[in-house]
Amino acid sequence: MMTHEKTNVISRGLKPLEAVPEVLEFASEWAEWIDACKVEVVAASTHEPFEALEARLIREAVAAGEIVELLDNGLPTGTYWAKSHPADTARMVPRTFVATHCETGRGQMNNWRPHDEAWTRVRNLTRNASRGKTLYVIPYAMTNSLDHPLGARFGLGVELTDSRYVALSMIRMARVGGPALKAIGSSVQREKIVRGRDQLNDDEIGHAFVRAVNITGDLDGLNRSNDDQDDRWFVTFPDNRYIVHHGSAYGGNALLGKIAHGLRLASADAQRNGWLAEQQMIIGVKDKLSGETDYVVGAYPSASGKTNTAAMAVPDSLAHRFEVTYLGDDIAWMHVGEDRRLYAMNPEYGAFGVAIDTRESTAPNLIDAVGSGTGTIWTNVAFNRETRQIWYEGMGRDHPNDLKDWIDYTGKPIADRPVQEQRSEDFPWAHPNSRFTTPLTRRVDGGEVKNVPNLDDDWDNPQGVPVSLVLFGGRVPNREPLIRLLESPTDGVYDGFVMGVVKTAAVEDAAGRFGPDPMTMGAFFGPAEVPYINNWIEIMGRLGDSAPAFAHINYFLRWDAFADQLDEHSLGEAFEKRESPFLWPGYGWNVLEILWALRAHDGEALLKQTPIGSLPVYFLDFEDWLGLSRDEADAVRNELAGRGVTAEVVDALFHCDKELWKAEAVRRTEFLQDYPGMPEPFNEAHRRFVTRVENGNCHD
Repeated sequence: MMTHEKTNVISRGLKPLEAVPEVLEFASEWAEWIDACKVEVVAASTHEPFEALEARLIREAVAAGEIVELLDNGLPTGTYWAKSHPADTARMVPRTFVATHCETGRGQMNNWRPHDEAWTRVRNLTRNASRGKTLYVIPYAMTNSLDHPLGARFGLGVELTDSRYVALSMIRMARVGGPALKAIGSSVQREKIVRGRDQLNDDEIGHAFVRAVNITGDLDGLNRSNDDQDDRWFVTFPDNRYIVHHGSAYGGNALLGKIAHGLRLASADAQRNGWLAEQQMIIGVKDKLSGETDYVVGAYPSASGKTNTAAMAVPDSLAHRFEVTYLGDDIAWMHVGEDRRLYAMNPEYGAFGVAIDTRESTAPNLIDAVGSGTGTIWTNVAFNRETRQIWYEGMGRDHPNDLKDWIDYTGKPIADRPVQEQRSEDFPWAHPNSRFTTPLTRRVDGGEVKNVPNLDDDWDNPQGVPVSLVLFGGRVPNREPLIRLLESPTDGVYDGFVMGVVKTAAVEDAAGRFGPDPMTMGAFFGPAEVPYINNWIEIMGRLGDSAPAFAHINYFLRWDAFADQLDEHSLGEAFEKRESPFLWPGYGWNVLEILWALRAHDGEALLKQTPIGSLPVYFLDFEDWLGLSRDEADAVRNELAGRGVTAEVVDALFHCDKELWKAEAVRRTEFLQDYPGMPEPFNEAHRRFVTRVENGNCHD
């Protein structure tokens, strides 16, 4: 039971919520339940502007040792280093659940639980779990604009958390503060008008805003048995749009606006209401000659290059003609516009990118986005306690020569390691899922400037942007060509759902294993998969001839897949000169295959029809399909050759191995046995694929 003194402290902290009684009641009830010692509302007040509030939270976090400000040559940078608990470094998919009242919500991959059972378990875990801590109340909006038709209706929420690190990260990842709280108040009033009464029940409050609760718990003492006795329970309740997570203060487990709301809950909202919420980047590909921009969404698994692709800088030989612009690196909410085109917007306000391999030579826009003055928080990278600098694998510099004062992501001194483990790829300094969190824009001298230099001018367009191309792709070492264009939107939806990839370190205990990742939503499904696919097929039908193109992309084809076929493919010389385990240089060069898919869909490229889709006939013939002059095309070919991409390598990148694809057809057929009841257009796409692979010729 709270003392009278504590009750007064909490009541004072809750005063900014008095204009929205439903939020006040939500926060007050949880503050008592978890036994918080005080409450902090993360919104501007009459005595403290939002910028001052954030600055105070940062000072408090620094004073508490939760974050450390980084230095550059001894000068403060306005960026910060943090580390999470060593056992709390990635999403815990097996401990993440969707709970509904009706078992029709059960899918193959959403870890379904009965609503009441899950609610009882997670409530019991959180009782008195934040004793002595501050409860942060974070009004937020998942939307690029409070006027967006989806964001204004489905993107409003309040996260409660007992972690100041989470509060600071949410400020970078969502539209947090007073405007969001005001929009929530308006949403509650609209719901009351619709219902015709002044009091809303629990489900009706959920229609107005999402209630999201993140309670860290005792990270040292948690039971991590990976069974139902495990103390880590991360539960989304779509029926009343409630989220309760217990047992983490990191990443998608704790930033509840991101995955729990932005994907898991939103995909359930989308399925019920005829729109799409997907784990997809959004980029613009601008032709500077014509001035036209094509917008592309891309579904790659976490830690497979979405952020680097979205923030890519075009290679030198193409930069005079093309530009890639950033709208989002991880989540796309999409709806059918009045012109029957598909429109996409990024509901996030920041980037939660993988630190590993982020460097100037391959991702200059990202380096700018995390530089001095950006407010970036780095988590689980190596840190020097004396110079207050960071280091991570792939940042473009070798391991530091002097090991003194360097600690790894667990906080242990590098110098205390055995010599053979001090500078070894097998014993990394940074966690493979180490991250940076940076906002898309920041305030400077009273104005808004871009944190991400290539942020698209329409990033906050209230309608979103029209989608011309949908990409699916992930890490496949040996079968998937660089890109293949799919015949129809239905074939595209089918191809995305049956996709198999090599898993990454973004998911705990999954890295390196090959497995299915339908639509790259395997860990994020809110609804069951069959109604989810029904929604996709219905939306494609509504779009008709205005539907975007679909393609499958794979820039992770590995040299070792061709190790015993070098002579057959005339790859001996290129193999000897290789500088990477991958045939394709990736990063900024990925603009080429994306441009090819756009042009090929418009009939501007010569295609080779194969059982797996359309492939380029002369990919290096940039004069033809890309419209470059001879000199311009030679410059591109020469720059590619300098990266080891010869004509023979290009042939290998688009090689179609019939035997491997026949095996893939078997895998897909077995996989789909778990999904009876798929819509007939989807099933027909599968039958068509199997027949083509069995009877077609990869080499025609």
